[in-house]
Amino acid sequence: MVAGIYERREEISFVSMENIKYGFRRNVLGLKPYGVFFSFLSIAFSFYQFYGVEINRIFPEMLLHLAALVVCIVIFAWWLFCVKGSWVRDAGDAYARALLATCELPRA
Repeated sequence: MVAGIYERREEISFVSMENIKYGFRRNVLGLKPYGVFFSFLSIAFSFYQFYGVEINRIFPEMLLHLAALVVCIVIFAWWLFCVKGSWVRDAGDAYARALLATCELPRA
């Protein structure tokens, strides 16, 4: 039995990787309300920082605040539009296919 597992370690590794992907996506979906809330808070703070910069300050500082605002908006959009049940279902289906691919047929 152990020898059979050792010979199929690449298949088992593939199943393990698909399981990790599925678990990650499932956990991210569970954290979605917190992710949306904190990314929105980050947008509000970055927006305040960007418009709080005085005109006579250094131009690179303004660019830094603008870059932070853009990153926060992209992360907020990811939480809203990418993290969905269908995203998790796709990973679950891939995990199921990988698991079934490692099954052996019974010997006759």
